[in-house]
Amino acid sequence: MTRVVREGDTVIDGGANVGYFTNLLSQLVGKTGLVFAVEPTPVNIFKLKRNLANNATRNVRVVKSPLYSSIAEVTLHLAAHSGYNSLEPSGETVGRMKTISTTIDAMLDGQVPKLIKLDIEGAEEKALWGAGQALAHKPYVIMELNEDALKNLILTASEYGLQ
Repeated sequence: MTRVVREGDTVIDGGANVGYFTNLLSQLVGKTGLVFAVEPTPVNIFKLKRNLANNATRNVRVVKSPLYSSIAEVTLHLAAHSGYNSLEPSGETVGRMKTISTTIDAMLDGQVPKLIKLDIEGAEEKALWGAGQALAHKPYVIMELNEDALKNLILTASEYGLQ
């Protein structure tokens, strides 16, 4: 991140959690840049906003929706450790909440990202399917992959539009 993000850039922190990378990216893009901190979980949003306030961060837009391939009602499966919340149920699931997803393209609304960071517990591929316009600009993409969740959220051939 420190090698590619510069003052004035627009970046995405997908799966912002409590804001560790959000704050780093905020410093890197500077006063003229913008960070989209995407975090759908209420407890994490509370901590993220507190962290941003404690750091006097002013160039971050908090997006309270999970990233997905389309704008749709989805179920967020809540885990005891909020870093493991996912759009797919797992052995960690202790609760559920309905929410509305967004896409990277819809969220950016024409802005061009320099970097997209995704740590969204298996939904990375689906989020990238909702990023066609953004990806056309060839941003850097960094992902942490939860392989078990990813296996359950991989798109099928019919979802790709293939026979």
